[in-house]
Amino acid sequence: MNAILLNDTDLGEHVGCELVVRNTRRMCEKYGITLTHTFKTREARDNAPAIVKQFANNQLLLLNGEGTMHDDKSRALALLKLASQAKKEGLKTVLYNSLWENNPKGENYLRDFDLIFCRDSFSAAEIEKAHPSLKATVVPDIVFATVVSGDLKVV
Repeated sequence: MNAILLNDTDLGEHVGCELVVRNTRRMCEKYGITLTHTFKTREARDNAPAIVKQFANNQLLLLNGEGTMHDDKSRALALLKLASQAKKEGLKTVLYNSLWENNPKGENYLRDFDLIFCRDSFSAAEIEKAHPSLKATVVPDIVFATVVSGDLKVV
């Protein structure tokens, strides 16, 4: 299965962000998902048409919700709009590793996700309050999926 990753936070500036994307790549590989493209948050906001062109070659859109899905920030809304467009074009959509808080505009896009995984119960409750028919599953932050070698080096 081919997939697109939105909100690639691996900018080399923050170890937690790097680990989230590294673990996402590793888990995709483990389960036979090929990431054909990853897009930084800024790209989603500034170059949506180029991203939409990639939908035709993919079956899945993964939206990394890390650090972004709060207060109806413009970058969060840009990511959510792209996920909504992907859903309309037939892709399966997944919001994962997400925090969710104070997104009255963003709530309008939640129904476009096939699966929603939050990293805390508050976020899941916010989503389910906005859309009682949706189920947001609480899963620990994907950074906890990091493989550590015996000498405590992150691999």
